[in-house]
Amino acid sequence: MTSLNPLMTLGAQIIEAMPVEQKLSREERKQLAIQLLSEVGLPELSRQLTRFPFELSGGQQQRAMIAMSLAMADRVAVMCNGDLLEQGTAQAILNDPQHDYTRTLTTAHRRRLSGGRQKYNVEGLPLPAVSLAGVSVDYGNGRHRKRVLHDIDLQVPAGSTLGIAGESGSGKSTLAKAIMGLITPSTGSIEVCRIDPANPPAREEFARTCQYIFQDTAGSLNPRHNILQALLEAVQIHQRGTLALISDLPSYCADLLNDVGLNKEILQRYPHQLSGGQRQRVVIARALALAPKVLVCDEPVSALDATVRNQILDLIMDIKRRRNLTLIFIGHDLAVMEDLADRLVVMQHGRIVEQGDAHALFSAPRSAYTRELLKASHLSRNQTQFTHTPASGMKTAPGYLMGV
Repeated sequence: MTSLNPLMTLGAQIIEAMPVEQKLSREERKQLAIQLLSEVGLPELSRQLTRFPFELSGGQQQRAMIAMSLAMADRVAVMCNGDLLEQGTAQAILNDPQHDYTRTLTTAHRRRLSGGRQKYNVEGLPLPAVSLAGVSVDYGNGRHRKRVLHDIDLQVPAGSTLGIAGESGSGKSTLAKAIMGLITPSTGSIEVCRIDPANPPAREEFARTCQYIFQDTAGSLNPRHNILQALLEAVQIHQRGTLALISDLPSYCADLLNDVGLNKEILQRYPHQLSGGQRQRVVIARALALAPKVLVCDEPVSALDATVRNQILDLIMDIKRRRNLTLIFIGHDLAVMEDLADRLVVMQHGRIVEQGDAHALFSAPRSAYTRELLKASHLSRNQTQFTHTPASGMKTAPGYLMGV
C-alpha cells in the first residue's frame, strides 16, 4: 500500500516501471500495461489504468505491484541477515534453489500451523459476540452510488474463530470496516457484544471491546511516534474506562511487547526501524493493550514472507486461546482458514455465497465458487513451479525482484 504513489494512476505507475530501452510508443506501453494487469488477474482492464491506489482493495494493490515487477524483473536475489545468499534467473531460483534458506522460503507456504485448528469450548450455544442482520453498504452518491455489500446476515458465537474468504475486491475488508463502525451501513444493523459500533457515544466503550489488526502495518503506525508512544496512546484510552490505574506505564508496555514475542529494547525505536514482522507484532500488542473481547484481523499476514507469516499466525492463535477471544480472520488463503477457523464465510461480489462449519465446508463445498477457491488453494500448496512468461509482445530488460 505504501509502495504505490497515491497521486498517480495505476497505468502511469506501471508504464513508469518499463525500461526505456524498449523504445515503445505511448499506445504500445498502454497495451503492455493492460496485458500485465490481465496476467495478474485484475478485472475491467482498461478501467484499471485510470484508477488510483485508494480505489483498490489490498489484494488488488498487491496485484498492481506484481504487474510493475513483471515489467522489469527477470532475476531474483535472496537475502538473509544482510547477506546475499543466492542470485540468478527467476526460474532457476524458484524452481531449483541451491541454498537451504531459499529452499525454506519456497516451501514454507506448505507448512501447516503448528498448533492446528482447535474448536472453541463453550457449553451450549454461546451468545453471538458479533451479529449482523440485513447489512448493505453503498459507496458514492447519486448516480455514482454503488452497492458493495448486499444483505449480509451473520452471527459469530463468543469464543469462536470466523474465517472470511474471497478473492480481491469481494467485499471482505468492507465488511470488516462495517463491523468496526468505520463505515455506516446503508441498511441493516450490527452489534458487537451488544454495542452498536456506529453509535458515536459508544465509541470509547466499543474500542475496549473490539480491536482491529491492520493489513498495512506501515500505514497503521504513526511514523512520528516511537513504539512506546504508540502503545501508551492505547493504554491511556483503556485507563479512562477502568477503575484500576496502571502505575508504571512503560513497564506495562514492555509486558505487552513480551506477550507478542518482542524485546522491550524496541520501545524507543520508530516503525521504519522495524521489520514487517516486528511491526505486525507491535500492531497486535497495541490491540491487546485495550483488553478487547473481539479481534478483527484484516489479512494481517499478506505482506509478510512465508516463514514470518507462519510465526504471526501461531502467535495470533496462541493469544486467542490464552485470552479466550472471539476472532474474525479475513484472508485469501483457504489453507490457513482450514487450520484456524471454526466457521467459514465465502464472499463474492459483496455477497455471502456460502457459510457454515469450516470442516464441513472444506469437506463438501456446496457452491461452484467455493470449489474453485479450494482448488486454487490446493494447487498453491502443492505446486512450486515458476511458470511466468512475459505478456505477448513484451521485451524484457535485466531487472531484479529483490527478496523472495
